[in-house]
Amino acid sequence: MNKHSRRALALLLPVTLAACAGPGAPTPQASDPPPGDITQGKGATAPVPDGTVIGGAIVSGSVESCGTAGAARPVDRALLVDPGDPSRVWLGVENLGLFRSTDGGTSWSWAVRGLKAHVVGSGRDLCFDRFTTIVMDPFDFHHVCVGLAGRSGSTGDPMAGANGVFCSRNDGADWQQVVGSGMNTAVTALAIDGSQQLWAGTAGLPDVGGAYHNAGGVLYTSVDDGTSWVEMNFGMGFVPGMVLRDFQISPTSPQILYAAAPVSAEYAPVGSPPQQYGVLVSADSGASWGSLTGGMGTGSSARAITRIALAPGGARMLAATAAVPPEPGPYFYFTDVTGAGFHEPLLPANLALDVFAFDPGDRTGSHALGLHSRSRDLWESFDGGESWHSFGAQLPDETAGNPVVVSHIQWSGDGRVIYLAGSDAAVYRSDDVGRTWAKVFSSSRIPSGKPQ
Repeated sequence: MNKHSRRALALLLPVTLAACAGPGAPTPQASDPPPGDITQGKGATAPVPDGTVIGGAIVSGSVESCGTAGAARPVDRALLVDPGDPSRVWLGVENLGLFRSTDGGTSWSWAVRGLKAHVVGSGRDLCFDRFTTIVMDPFDFHHVCVGLAGRSGSTGDPMAGANGVFCSRNDGADWQQVVGSGMNTAVTALAIDGSQQLWAGTAGLPDVGGAYHNAGGVLYTSVDDGTSWVEMNFGMGFVPGMVLRDFQISPTSPQILYAAAPVSAEYAPVGSPPQQYGVLVSADSGASWGSLTGGMGTGSSARAITRIALAPGGARMLAATAAVPPEPGPYFYFTDVTGAGFHEPLLPANLALDVFAFDPGDRTGSHALGLHSRSRDLWESFDGGESWHSFGAQLPDETAGNPVVVSHIQWSGDGRVIYLAGSDAAVYRSDDVGRTWAKVFSSSRIPSGKPQ
């Protein structure tokens, strides 16, 4: 990934990208942080061959070092809670790997068997790229898929080949990579519908040589468990710099699809902000697409949607944008029960929530929880997002002066248990609808020993 695409992806992801430094990676600049202390592999003379299995994971490419000193080790949106059993949790952490808990976060185990990772130097330490998302089959809770994104490319490139879509049929005990030939493996969003059709969103950014690996668009779909994939077109052809950040399937009408795919300003004409498309929508399972922008401003920041949440009943929606300098932003929107048009909710001035989710236990779509990723205050809505109030709950801060940047909220299916995840591999759990929180995971609490 070249320096422009790394910067673009970092702007469109909720936390700073801390990529592994591999062959072909850009030369560090004076402002870059020093080499990492997670694992070091300087002076490699005999890297482990690709295909070697270490701790259950499969080696694909080598890196000189993994992460940076004091790295955020982000979770992104790679946190999954079994909707029927909140004691079952999966968590993907950049650099470190994939973990699962079967007791609500009291204990964790490695879950990397069959995943791909880079080996560090000439040793046998592993370095995983960014886990961007984890999703579950709505009709088979043993069927779980995870997305990983590093630099753009295909499986022919060992560095890009460590990423893509990996699926498991046994709760994550074993994983299998399911990507098509020539498919861009920088997977940034996933979804599985009721017919087990897979949807994968990717980052339409150039590789280290400036080449793009998307032809018609940034969305792929598969109807045969990932054996083959079809690249979808949103109707405007391939847009350089577009990153599909969120993809949602209507809970009541699965033929209705929603996508958030902002375009980085790095790829706009000089002196002109990039065109943004609001919320992309299809009413016919992806055959044709339109754009929902009613009520949004006309500026680039006002329409650069990065996150979507759908209410259980399917009518209401929450959406957030990324700021596109030099324009003001970001913005936060809600729709009413008709779904016709976006509105800015009642919130304090200059506060835009960027992490939020509806309560799945409330079929009316009235109850939602949200926060700003860099704030510790939680906000609650009882009218579908039109108005919000802070109820005084705060996350426990165990890193004084360096608070966790929250990137994802996951509810249990009945709405009784909530998990939050963010930087430093932090995961918090609440059993009282967000009033109190306990920290159940962090980078200092990873399972002992090597991945199994």
